[in-house]
Amino acid sequence: EISDLGYIWFKKLKDVKISSHIKGHAIIRKTFWFISTGRNAIAVISTSYLTLWYLNNDLQPPFITTRHVDTGIPSIMAPPMATKIGNQTYDLKEMVSELGASYIIISIVSVLANVAIAKVFVSSTIDASQEIMVLSLSNIVGSFFQAIPSCGAFSRCSLISASGVRTPLAGLYSAGLTLMALQFLSPFFHLIPRSTLSAVLISAVIFLVDWEIFKPLWIAEARLELATVIATAFVGLFVGVEIGLLFGVIVGLMSLIYKWARPKISVTKTQTPHGEFIRVRPESGIYFPSVDYILSFVTKLVDENDNNKLPIIMDCKDIKGTDYTTAKGFKAIKTMLEKRKRRLVFLDASSDCQTIWKSAGIENESFWSSQHLMDGLNGFTDCFEEETEMALLEVTSH
Repeated sequence: EISDLGYIWFKKLKDVKISSHIKGHAIIRKTFWFISTGRNAIAVISTSYLTLWYLNNDLQPPFITTRHVDTGIPSIMAPPMATKIGNQTYDLKEMVSELGASYIIISIVSVLANVAIAKVFVSSTIDASQEIMVLSLSNIVGSFFQAIPSCGAFSRCSLISASGVRTPLAGLYSAGLTLMALQFLSPFFHLIPRSTLSAVLISAVIFLVDWEIFKPLWIAEARLELATVIATAFVGLFVGVEIGLLFGVIVGLMSLIYKWARPKISVTKTQTPHGEFIRVRPESGIYFPSVDYILSFVTKLVDENDNNKLPIIMDCKDIKGTDYTTAKGFKAIKTMLEKRKRRLVFLDASSDCQTIWKSAGIENESFWSSQHLMDGLNGFTDCFEEETEMALLEVTSH
């Protein structure tokens, strides 16, 4: 905790206002800026010297340090097709079997992590295909240097951003420094205290937490999105970042499926000279998860307005996508309404929706346009009156 507070204090040092009346204020300001920008190196080097002082005086450091790292750059060789752990040798098939579904999860989480990091640090649009291609190539090349599977990391990217990096050239620069460190500084890595590394990473990542997102979500009554954010944060904090990221994606997909299954539907009633007609307007695309819900919704609506014989108008202006299962569901709704002497018509349906719905047996007469809405209602009323008169004549004749 002390390391975290000290590191955060170093970060804020460049924001300290130095009065121009103080002698040498320009030098002091530059010094503060240098210390704030180079705080990572200053923290690591100073605490490593502290560890070295303890060891040179035959004392045990009162903190845990990192483990020894093999010196030198790994040699180039083909990826091994077998590995030996203890007295057990595993071939490629056994290694894949031992990993189980882990290699699939690692690939998915790696792609998600790269895209998520790019969205945090890049203000323009993100090409997910490019991220996947770059990640694949880097892991293929890394396999020839005995590297473990890698992907972007929030802590590393936060650290780079917090150090003032602004261009992708930093990747080449950090790669060169990493190779030089492996070649010349590996014997000294064990001197770095773990608390220092933790402070560097935590202090860099903590500023990425968007605390301001909760209030807008609450005000906008976006309860589902707010619950997703909170649940993902808790899982990422107490279980792990990778699992939290995967959990957030799963919860996001579930919320998307829920929105498909329970689309928002607005109902308006419009008075005409022939009576009141009901307009039903789904506010999103309609796919198979929502068919039963819409069927129940329309049935309930008809039950509540049983005396009204005007057709139910399904306003399709906002329906941009559909499928054949939806078409079959709408056909079932039409059949149900026809048995109750009611009718369902589709207003302003797109040509794609009409093609799919007609393939399920919905007649062309069921598709109306807004320009001819009143004409359609008039024609329907005339037909309804003729049918009523015919029914009365049949009853009278009997």
